Parts: sequence; C-alpha cells; structure tokens
Amino acid sequence: MTLVSVVLPVYQGAPWIRGALDCLAAQTHRPLEILVVDDASSDGTPAVVEDWRARHPDLSVRLIVRPENGGPGVARNDALALARGAYVAFLDADDRCVPWRLARQLARLEAEPGLGSVGAWYDMVDADGTPVAARRLSVTAGEMAWAALIHPPFLLSTLMTRRALCRPGIFAPRHQGEDAPAQRRLLWQAPAAMIEEVLVTYRTDPHRPQDPRMGVAMAEDLAPLTGPLSAAEAWALHDALLAFPNRVTPAAIAAVSGLFTLLGVFRGLRPAWMTRPEYNRLFEGYLDLAAPFLAAHGESLLAPPSPQAPRVAPWMGPWEAEWRAGEARSDRPRPKEIFPPVGGDSPSKLSG
Repeated sequence: MTLVSVVLPVYQGAPWIRGALDCLAAQTHRPLEILVVDDASSDGTPAVVEDWRARHPDLSVRLIVRPENGGPGVARNDALALARGAYVAFLDADDRCVPWRLARQLARLEAEPGLGSVGAWYDMVDADGTPVAARRLSVTAGEMAWAALIHPPFLLSTLMTRRALCRPGIFAPRHQGEDAPAQRRLLWQAPAAMIEEVLVTYRTDPHRPQDPRMGVAMAEDLAPLTGPLSAAEAWALHDALLAFPNRVTPAAIAAVSGLFTLLGVFRGLRPAWMTRPEYNRLFEGYLDLAAPFLAAHGESLLAPPSPQAPRVAPWMGPWEAEWRAGEARSDRPRPKEIFPPVGGDSPSKLSG
C-alpha cells in the first residue's frame, strides 16, 4: 500500500487539534504518516498531541516542537523535509475532512500518473461550525488559476505527489500568505484534477479583519504576473471603491492595470472601517467580475514567473504605513480621472 504523509502545522491549537487528529485516524486509507509541527505554542498543544498519540499506537505520529514561532510556512517546510510518503496532504488543526478523503484522492492520482495533485471541493465554516462559504472549483485553466491566486484553502483540500513539492522551502517563511506561492508552484509543476465532492471543511473567521501584511505578500507574489503597480493606480482604486460603491463594472476594472495585484492589495490593505459587510460584498463583486479574465488567461497566469520580474516592495511599504495610520493624501488621482461615470449603466448586483 502507498504511504501518505499528512502535514499538520499548529499554533495555539489545543482546543481544536484533537478533532483534526480524529479525522485522520478515521481515514479509510492506510498506511498514514502524520507529522504534527507545533510552532512554539504556549497553550499545551504538544501535551494534547502526546496524549492522543499514546491512545493511537497503531498510527505513525511524529511531533516536532519548534523552539520559536516561525509561522505556518516554516512549520510546513519543516514537516516536508521529514515526510517519507510518496504523496502529501495538509490539514490545519481546526479543519476537518471526511473519512474517505485521502482514499478518493489517492485513487485518482494513481489512476492518472501524469497528475501532480488532486484537489476537492470544500466548505468554509465559522468557529461554531456555521457555513459561511462554499468553493466549487472545476479543472479548467481559469478555475485552477483562480484557486491558486485567490483561494488559499485550495492547498488544504489537495493531495499531491512528492515530486510536485520537491522544491526545498516551497512555503514562504512568513506569517501571512505563505501558501499562495506554493499553490502556484504546485500548478506549474504538473497538471491538477478536481474531485467535485466536498471532502474538507475549512474553518475561518468571517469577521476578522485581514492582516495588512497579506496584501503586501500577495502584491509581491503577483508582481511577476502583472508588473509593478504604481502608487497612483493603487490610490485610484481606493478612491473608486469609495466613490462608486454601487457601480462596479468590468470597464472600471479594465481601466486599472495590474488587476490581480490590485485585488490582492485591496483585500489585504483595507483598514478596519473597510471590513463592514458592504465592503466585503464589494470586494467579492470585484472578484466575480475578474472571472472572465481568468477564464481567458488562465494558462498564462500559471506560467512560471520571470526571474527578472519587478518587485513592488519599495512603494508598498510607505503605502501600507499610510493605510494603517489613516492618513489622507491630496496629490493622489481623484476617482473621476480614472473611473468616469458611464450614463445608462445598470447597477451592479451589489446595489442596495
């Protein structure tokens, strides 16, 4: 039988991790290798894992305790360096999966040797288990690009070959957005397939403000695909969001270059007052309108980036500081210069 390694990074996960381990114990596939990496938790997580391991002597469970917190990317890299399985899956401490998840995905991978990974549909729930979203991706180039660029949990619902993860340190050593580059590299390595069945439940907090570092990380990651984003363009998008909250049109998006950098920056750098429901809906509307672009350009978006690609960090730092401080600038372009109102346009689905 084929050995599957499951990587489970955890930080302050004592209330949750037993449930994740129970899901792995219930998997119909054997043999399994479970690698738990505790990222310097102070809530007794290692003791919970040790107790669970003692109660399941039939399972191979390795516990790696990091002396200092390095973030989920570092924890996953540590586990991958020790993994022995021909296939690798990820599961976070507060996420869950059905008992047949690994068996179903492994069967697909072994039936189609050319594949590098097999994803699955997943549901998103809040801390109480209440559904908040559902991801139903297909296997078109545009959909897979969408998953790699926009939906971080894509990687957590995927079983992949070791060869697709062969690059050392595939996860970025940072606390925010560490999985986005790994998702793209995974799709660059080999074709992917999707099982159109919910196999994973991903837990999230829909009310938690996005860490500003996420936008910086996404903008840097996407710079090779879109080119650098100018400060003027970034401020133009910000002003447009405020000026036209009910008029989100494809023409408005097309007017600003670096589409995906813009989307990533807006998602990550919005200040606290921009986390109200209407702004969340507005952001989702921009993502929805980007779908046709993804469908048309999915293949090119999955192409490996050029090593000479420009970076956006030099201007992102000052811009992030202004967002966080709530400062206003009088010299940035006004929305009417970038997004002129179009007479007769139908209001977007976000209106009202």
